[in-house]
Amino acid sequence: MKKIICILVVICLIILKIIINNTNLIFSNEEEKRELMKALDIEENTTSFQPIYYEIKRLELTSHEEMKILIFKISKDDYEKNHLEYNEESNNSLIYEKSKVDKENNYICKIKTSGLLDSQKAEYEELNPHSKINEIINFVYNLFVVVFIVGGIIMYYRFQKKKKLNLKI
Repeated sequence: MKKIICILVVICLIILKIIINNTNLIFSNEEEKRELMKALDIEENTTSFQPIYYEIKRLELTSHEEMKILIFKISKDDYEKNHLEYNEESNNSLIYEKSKVDKENNYICKIKTSGLLDSQKAEYEELNPHSKINEIINFVYNLFVVVFIVGGIIMYYRFQKKKKLNLKI
């Protein structure tokens, strides 16, 4: 029974981590949204802008080159009003992929950037969102995982100690 509970807890932790990682910007506050909108050249009066996901990936293990991925949701009206053009053919030295997916009255937009050119470094660095609430959620999650692992180790050694005592008697 204990093994089944442990397995279920581990599965729940894995699913929770996947959900947290794939929606790591949904708790952004208004100030964080405004900073991100400024970096994306979206007007401040845009009300439908909702950041969803942000990640930094290394392009190669031995390289310091990075790729940043940002996903956000915006209404079709705000998309048109801000003159955004996200499609697979949109290409320049900074952004090598801009794409959008049509979801009812909204677009889910994805931007992949690369800091390969030094002339674009300043603009590239602006795309660096973080959510304080998300950092707290990640900290609590990681703390829970550590407590779960340490608790499991303690329970294992207690069980082994109890088992040895029972064998001696």
